Amino acid sequence: MQSIVTSAEEAAAEEGQRVVATVPEPFLRGRDSADGDTGGNRGVESSLNSLLADVALDSINAKTALKADIGVMNAGGVRADLAAGEVTFADAYQVQPFGNPIGTVDMTGAQFIELLEQQWKPGQSRARLALGLSSNVTYIYDPAGEQGSRITRVLVNGTPIDPAATYRVAGNRFLLNEGDSFTAFGTQTGSNTFTDTGLMDVDLFISYLAANPNIAPRDQQTSVGVHLDGTAEDGSVAAGSAITVNLSSLSYTGGEPVPKNVTVTLGDEKVTVPVDNTIVAGNDETGRATATLTAPTGADALILHIETDSGTVAELPLTVTGGATGEPEPATPGSSSVLSSDIQKAASPLGNFAYILGGGSRPSSRCSSHG
Repeated sequence: MQSIVTSAEEAAAEEGQRVVATVPEPFLRGRDSADGDTGGNRGVESSLNSLLADVALDSINAKTALKADIGVMNAGGVRADLAAGEVTFADAYQVQPFGNPIGTVDMTGAQFIELLEQQWKPGQSRARLALGLSSNVTYIYDPAGEQGSRITRVLVNGTPIDPAATYRVAGNRFLLNEGDSFTAFGTQTGSNTFTDTGLMDVDLFISYLAANPNIAPRDQQTSVGVHLDGTAEDGSVAAGSAITVNLSSLSYTGGEPVPKNVTVTLGDEKVTVPVDNTIVAGNDETGRATATLTAPTGADALILHIETDSGTVAELPLTVTGGATGEPEPATPGSSSVLSSDIQKAASPLGNFAYILGGGSRPSSRCSSHG
């Protein structure tokens, strides 16, 4: 019997050393301090967690007929960094050692917004658990917002999310079955259903790496924190008034390249300020900067444009009172995300802060096919 066990162990060790891919740059997890261990901070965006969300989305679309819209990954399921160079089977397995199958859940845009809100975990041992999201998803949040009301803008494929549309989300069984108290998936506490493909996470990870030999950590941060001082209670800005833009979540914490400066543009005014990359423990606030600009006269709607020198771009629509018409253009209560020229409100059980491009059209034909 012992000889059988020994033989199996030797075979497993040999298989573990088999090179399955090569990556030119490392993919890392989050940390709580500059000299801390990666993986210690699950509340921040990380290049490796984001990569695994891309793997889930790409794999579902390439290997099944389900055709998902969004990929997600839980930070707690990422157990080791991925070093640059040759990747063995053992390396890939150490990153994802739980043997989770990948599948999908259909959820509304409103449920997905709620899912993003559930990253903050008040009263739990970890104040925040960051979701890895596929590269076609970005969002803006207000760090000073109340629990359940922080998300101010979500884009899927460059289009504002539609709370009423249905989106197919790809990820591992643990997470999509409401793991880590992400109940917005609705597979245990609601009527949504997890569709299991039987495809295993580590196998898909290896296949993805092998098929993308030039892969590199994405430059674009998925989430950017924006808190505005100088706005009215309804979120609007007064023409000619000073607006202080407090930015956060502009940087990784694992050791990836970080921005030095961020440029903030409002109307014709452009301000470039340095980014403070001091790591903020426990949440996603690393990469902070503050800029003050003046809301121009002569416009009822503006875009606040944010761009770092490392590649992150975010835009937040604002309404202006006393602008071109001289008459107020009220913002939706609790939101500054109103661009009156080309968007209209969409009803949302989470509050009227979500908007869709003219006429209520869904973000993509793929989304509408699920509804």
